[in-house]
Amino acid sequence: MKIKIFFTKSARKLIIFIMIALGVLFLLWPICSEREEYGKSGKAQSEINSFLTALIAFELISYSKGGESLEQLFPRNMMGSMSTSVFLPVLMGANTPEAAAINSEQKVFINIHANRIKNGEFLDPWGRPYYFFFDTRDNVVKTYNGKTTSIFGNFYMWSNGPNGINEWGEGDDICSWKSPHEKTWWRVFLGWTGKKFLDNFTKGEG
Repeated sequence: MKIKIFFTKSARKLIIFIMIALGVLFLLWPICSEREEYGKSGKAQSEINSFLTALIAFELISYSKGGESLEQLFPRNMMGSMSTSVFLPVLMGANTPEAAAINSEQKVFINIHANRIKNGEFLDPWGRPYYFFFDTRDNVVKTYNGKTTSIFGNFYMWSNGPNGINEWGEGDDICSWKSPHEKTWWRVFLGWTGKKFLDNFTKGEG
């Protein structure tokens, strides 16, 4: 026995409208998702710039007082990666013995919302810790009349970007040392991932 289902004219119109709406949503979903990721990428780039600007301000104040506080965070003639948890309290003017020993005036260089900090580390818009690398070697840091010049150019910061993979500034990584249009898929494809970045830290070694 066959069962026939009858719809009123208005019901048929409603069903057609819902199907069209779902179809449009299906087509627009990738575009909306891409726009959301683009927004997060822009936010990450802005946060990186703000963070390094805060470091510049801290550096300038440190040098005006002899540079000792800067060298407490970034020892001279060294290079390596560092968790942002090491110096984030200093930049935020935290009232802790460790931070106050370096930033005695508890001056606030940057404000970061508590939900963007986990285990003391600054998280990117995707909820993953930012990477930070510094280089204060004598062959990189220049001096003039016996005084150390700015080492800001030797601070590097980056995010894994949307795909969550550390590509050392290539792929979709968001980094401080080059613009997004300089990051090319073919460098990753050819196995050059991170080579340009890592080459910065082999100068004068050996």
